[in-house]
Amino acid sequence: MNFSRHMRPGRLAVCTAIVLATGMTLAGTASATDGDSHGSVVRPTPKAEAPLGPLAGKRKAASAGLRAAATVAPRLDVDGDNIPDSLYQAINDSYYVNASGATDHFKYGVGEASSYLDYKDVIPFGKVDGGYQTDLLTLTADGELTLFRSQFIEDGQSRAWSGRGWGIYNKVFAPGDINRDGKVDLLARTPDGVLYLYPGSGNPSAPLKGRIKIGAGWQAYDQLVGTNDINSDGIADLVARDFSGVLYAYLGTGSTSAPFKPRSTIGSGWNAYNQIVGLDDIDGDGNGDMIARTVSGQVYVYKGNGAGAFKPRAIGSTGWNAATLFAQQGGNPDFGRNDLAARDSGGTLWWYYSKNNGTLSSRVKISDTGGWKGANVTFGSSFTNQNTSAILEQTSNGALYINGDYKGLGWGSFNALVAPGDLSNDGTGDLLGRDTSGNLYLFQGNGVGGTQNKIKIGGGWGVYNKLTGAGDLTGDGRADLLARDGSGNLYLYAGTGVPSAPFKSRVKVGYGYEGYKQLVVTGDLTGDGRAELLATDSAGVLWRYDSYGTGKLKSRVKIGTNYQIYPNQY
Repeated sequence: MNFSRHMRPGRLAVCTAIVLATGMTLAGTASATDGDSHGSVVRPTPKAEAPLGPLAGKRKAASAGLRAAATVAPRLDVDGDNIPDSLYQAINDSYYVNASGATDHFKYGVGEASSYLDYKDVIPFGKVDGGYQTDLLTLTADGELTLFRSQFIEDGQSRAWSGRGWGIYNKVFAPGDINRDGKVDLLARTPDGVLYLYPGSGNPSAPLKGRIKIGAGWQAYDQLVGTNDINSDGIADLVARDFSGVLYAYLGTGSTSAPFKPRSTIGSGWNAYNQIVGLDDIDGDGNGDMIARTVSGQVYVYKGNGAGAFKPRAIGSTGWNAATLFAQQGGNPDFGRNDLAARDSGGTLWWYYSKNNGTLSSRVKISDTGGWKGANVTFGSSFTNQNTSAILEQTSNGALYINGDYKGLGWGSFNALVAPGDLSNDGTGDLLGRDTSGNLYLFQGNGVGGTQNKIKIGGGWGVYNKLTGAGDLTGDGRADLLARDGSGNLYLYAGTGVPSAPFKSRVKVGYGYEGYKQLVVTGDLTGDGRAELLATDSAGVLWRYDSYGTGKLKSRVKIGTNYQIYPNQY
């Protein structure tokens, strides 16, 4: 049973509206009492519509004098006209380009087109050796960084270099030419906040020089945005937003050892946006520009003022919640599930996918009527390095099936299974199991859809009547866990990335949650890279709790009704 987050879409033509066909739904109807799995489930492909217009507004032709004022080349220029383009991934997992302010959005191959589900992030890296088109870096969840030489085709690019070990960072991005040697450079931040510079070499077969430590304390920012040059001195700059919404500029010095001047404050209130994206010089005046997106999908354009800050915002186009990933976006990349599964009282499975604006789609039937009645199932992140979900089923004889594949006996002693994502920092999802004595165990994902290495975390977990997790609640890029006790208190167990001790000490993040019939962490529904908690009350109202990025939860938002028809939500 393969229940992936996004099924591979078919070919799409150049168009403004992107509409995806619906796939098949099927399920077996084996009885749970015979120890067999209930069969397989294939869910429909999400339906995505294109944004309404160009990302940064329709580009006006710049005068020759303004065009000459531009001091640096764009990091993303897929058509070779020396004007910045925009690259994004849609809800269907395909990539699209909005070129130079054009109205149309066309499909674009990124890396190896058969591996889109593997990519955690895509990083425009300029023209490494002065070629015609932009080269791209792709990053996988298990830490492989690859340089692809771009070609203006739909089916992907040619691989020039790859290296492993990049999973130690929660943010990797390329602001532009930091040390003023004419080559695009790379920055990488660890979850503890240490920032490193990897100077570009200009050699596609070995594009990065050895890393240089810039400094610590960068975990204070939930978004790091490479802006290229925002003050027309020919040196790349970056902006950083803290968790309270204050935006800072770090202007480049041109020095490799100390690449940034002390920060300057740009302004507050920037937490109104779920993503801030650096677009380079979009109007030809020599200053780097940005866009910022709200949860609803509205984009605002911020043009550089030439002094290291930005002019008042201008309204851009709408519908950009369709983009699940922007190349050059500021937030930590999200990886894992971002949907809700539910089973009604008759045993039929239903599925809701994220619209990336804080709401869910209309429900989609994903099984035969009554096909999963009596099944003991759990829904969570996958056990591979792909951006997929998994269904786990415990059968009456103690067998465990993951995505319909038999994984062995002995699982009947566990009264709770949770698949919250990668807890061991190896790029594959892991499994938590609580036995009837209250002991909690970690089973590391083996990368091919199963588990390995049973590790005891500790005892006393029987005090909780709900354990749930799916991705990052704290803004550090690590998977976390929420636990509710019998009094309705809610606790956060922040992930550490260390398999032998995967959680920090618990922190109470709320109370009064005993009134909810269902609590599910679904992954990112709002486009900011952080997971959300969904809660269903006794009247069937569905509420969404967003994370501040510190693990604490914001006030609830109503996003649905009539969910009392589901005695099981996952």
